[in-house]
Order: sequence, then C-alpha cells, then structure tokens
Amino acid sequence: MVVCAKCHKEEVENVKKSLHATMAGIINHTRYLWGAQSVSWPPTYSANGILKRLPDRKPDLKSPAGLVDDFLRRKCLRCHISVQGAKTDGLYRATGCSSCHSIYDNDGLYKGNDPAIDKSRKGYPRKHGLTADIPTTQCLHCHNSNHVGADYVGLFQSDFNPIYQEPIATGIKPTYGTAYIRLSPDVHFRSGIKCIDCHEKSEIMGDGSVPGTMSEAVKVSCTKCHRGFSSPGFAQTSEAHRIKQHKKLRCSVCHAKWSFQDYGLSVIFTSEPSYRKWRHLMYQGDLNIVPLFNRELNKRFPDIPTTPDFITGKLKQGMWLMAWRFRRWEYMPLGIDTRGRIAIFRPQYQYYISTVDTAGNVYLDSVAPQRGDGTGIGWAFNPYSPHTIAPAGRSCNSCHGNRVSAGFGIFAASDLDTLHTVPIKPADPRARLFTREEKKKLLMPLDTPRAHF
Repeated sequence: MVVCAKCHKEEVENVKKSLHATMAGIINHTRYLWGAQSVSWPPTYSANGILKRLPDRKPDLKSPAGLVDDFLRRKCLRCHISVQGAKTDGLYRATGCSSCHSIYDNDGLYKGNDPAIDKSRKGYPRKHGLTADIPTTQCLHCHNSNHVGADYVGLFQSDFNPIYQEPIATGIKPTYGTAYIRLSPDVHFRSGIKCIDCHEKSEIMGDGSVPGTMSEAVKVSCTKCHRGFSSPGFAQTSEAHRIKQHKKLRCSVCHAKWSFQDYGLSVIFTSEPSYRKWRHLMYQGDLNIVPLFNRELNKRFPDIPTTPDFITGKLKQGMWLMAWRFRRWEYMPLGIDTRGRIAIFRPQYQYYISTVDTAGNVYLDSVAPQRGDGTGIGWAFNPYSPHTIAPAGRSCNSCHGNRVSAGFGIFAASDLDTLHTVPIKPADPRARLFTREEKKKLLMPLDTPRAHF
C-alpha cells in the first residue's frame, strides 16, 4: 500500500479506514458479546491503528472477556487485508491493495507469459499485473464460509464432522478448505452480475469515514436499478407490491430463497497435545489447523499445538477449534434493522466457550458468555441481507402466520435445540426484534384491517 500511495494517496487513506482493513464490525461485535467492552457500537477497536489497536495479551483460560482478543487474532481475522491468503485452492491472494487488484485463480497457477514464473507452481496470480475489473471469484477468496458472498454463488458450508466432509476424507482437495453444499445461487449471479457491479468503490475501499458495521459501509440498495414499487422494474400485477406496509420491507424479506442460519457455535481453546480427540474437527476452513493435525496426529509424543496470530504473524501456544450445534438455511426470523426496515435476521453467534490447558485441565466447559453491558447472555441475532434473490417472492405464509418469522422459534416445545431458534436481541443497539404487537400482526394478518391494500 505504501507504493500505491505515491499515486493513489486518497484511495489508500480511505482503505485504511474501511472495514476490510479495520475489521471493526467483527472485532467490536464479538468483544461486546464476550463481555470485554460495554458497547458494540460505536466501534472502539480495530485490527490496525485507525481505532484503538486490538489488545495482544495472553489468553485468560478462566474468562471469556480475557480470551476474546486471542480468539479474534487467531481465528477470525484471517481475511484482514494485511494477512496473506492461505496456500490452498480458493484461498490464494496477496495483501494490501493487491488483495483485490491482483487476480488469483482458485488453483493459484500463473497463466501469463512471463517466462520467469513457473506455471506448475502454485501461489501466483493469474497474470503479472493489477486490474480494477474484479471478478466475483476474487471476492470469494475471503467471502467464503457462511458469510455474505458465498450465498451469492449458492454455497453453504457443510458441518465439520467427517461424515459431512466425505470428499475431503477420501482425498479430494476442497475449494476454500472445507466441503460445501450447493444451493440455488442468486438470480443476479446467474445473470452474470459481479459483486463490483453493485458494490461501488466507496463501499469496498471506503469513503474516508470509519464505519463500525457493514450496514454503515454499504450504501447500495435494490432501488438503484429497480427503483420504487411504482416503477417498471417492479411487477405491477403483484398484489404484494401494492401493500403499503410492504414498503417497510427489505426486498430480501420476500425475494431471498434461503439464508444462513447457524445455531450454537462451540469454540474450544486447547493447548493439550491431544490431537486424536479433536481430529473430527480438523476440516473447518482454518488452513492453520489442517497442517498442524497432519504433522502431529500420528506422532508418539506430539508437540503442544501452536498457531499464528493473524495480525503479527507470530506463533503462539494453543489452538482454537469450532463446531456447530446445527446449521440450517430454511428458517428466516424477521426483525427491524439499523435503518428501521423489516429485515431477515440470523444468529451471529450463540457462543459456547471451552478452555483446556497443556495438562488437559478444563477451566471453562461450554460456558455462554455475558454481554459487556450486563444485559444478558452473549448471543445475538443480527439483521442480514441474504444474497439469494429470486425473481418471484416466497409464499405469503413463509412470513404471515409463521412462528419462525415472528420470532417464536421452530417449535412450541422448548428444549435446548429449539431454544436456539428463538431470536435474542441484536448486538447493535440500533437494530431490534419485533414488539409483541408487531408479532401479533405478522401471525394474524387477517385480523388487521384491509385498509393497507
């Protein structure tokens, strides 16, 4: 970025303040839910020096608040633009400005005409040069797993247990480091529209402000192309487009075919050299974990695990592993987003934290953290705009009369699993769940006067 700044000073200064560089959304959201700070917004910490730099301290095995910074540094910040991409199919990329502008194919092979570059050796960009024409495949080098972007192309990350990772277990090398289920992609992707066709320079590279969430950074909306309900971009024969209350909806509330719904995230920090115990979790998209297990798994006396800090690059004792209670795509609870619109919500996340030291002593055993402001459990459902759009909207009863959409979970019976599907208030104080009256209107639309038609 230093070299680029000689000609592109304003762009480089803006990028430093963008979410791609600060990771402020992920950092402050997670620290708040783990009890390390009293608010998630406005943002306090960043991965670089734009805000307070994320603390670098030894993990406290007895406290979620004392663990969270290490969790972020070693598990969550691999896509910070100052971090080199992992050396495996789908994850090859450079750093800084070249994170986006130097195009890598998924196989990491050079396809240009420079005789000095070995075309059989992986880890090179497609060609020797930079471009502003960024393909969607480049975005997916970071925007994979169950994060925005993967849904656009129809990818849903499989569970980490080997029975769901069968192709990998039988020797087939995965793209993005783990197995995926293929679902229906977004209609815009099918039509050849790239990420940058909608998301402009000021969103991706920043506009000089320091956004604390993606909702602040993203300015584009469907109306940029489709305009309003009365425009030719909308089907005038659709009764749903003539309902006044529907003007309060995000378009994705009706037109998203599916959404990421990942329930019950267990995170385990362990320094114990007991790899066989956790071998069923080695394929989780973390490319520091796979070589560690491959190296240590069959040793008679394995070494204590070490994994790198994504910000400093230094190896530290211990490793972080993750597992999900269950993952679905068909349930879509609703709520009010940070701009006052009705939106789809998703769990981000429902943490269970465990810690184990080098001797195998357990300090935390599936402990749910507490929010930093003392208002309750450190779980959250947040507004999300699924990139799974279809031309036709879902059926009316996918929301109206639907207990999941209203925020009551998938079943009336309350066991531990079904309780995970009942939304908990967002981490961002500007968003909220439905009120009791709003839930009633959604569940019993026929009791509402038809004056809104």
